[in-house]
Amino acid sequence: MTNSTEGAILQRDGRTWAVTTRIPAGIVTPEQLETIATVGRKYHVPILKITSGQRILFAGVEPEDVPQVIGDLGPLAKPETSPCVKFVQACLGTDMCKFGKQDSTGLARALDEKFKDQAFRQRSRLGSPAAHAVVVKVIPGTSGSSQPQTDGPSSSVAMPAHGPGSGI
Repeated sequence: MTNSTEGAILQRDGRTWAVTTRIPAGIVTPEQLETIATVGRKYHVPILKITSGQRILFAGVEPEDVPQVIGDLGPLAKPETSPCVKFVQACLGTDMCKFGKQDSTGLARALDEKFKDQAFRQRSRLGSPAAHAVVVKVIPGTSGSSQPQTDGPSSSVAMPAHGPGSGI
């Protein structure tokens, strides 16, 4: 492998890098957690951070280890690329929550699959191109409506609520 740090994020110390996982809807299997732990131990990663986006960040990765960390994570690796949908966050919805009214994890996974590799460029309020990440949160209310919400500068998503059997 090469010593490229492409897809990683330079950390504040200006020397080490961070690699982020891709965990649609924040749901992992025991095998995926074992892979994450194995990679963290193998490369002596000092910090594994569960992010607000329901992902796991490997912080403090040495530059020469970045390609191997991404390679060893396999499909769990989510190299940072152009501004795009970074993650789709979801509550448990009808999968496990007694208050769930709709399949929010199913919707989150479908949205993640649909938009995971699409870059977004939006115009800022001043008319110049503005690139940023779009974050989608699927949070069904107890009234039975599921309202995707977005975070980030000037990002917005207007989508109808989708429940089981809706085709999404």
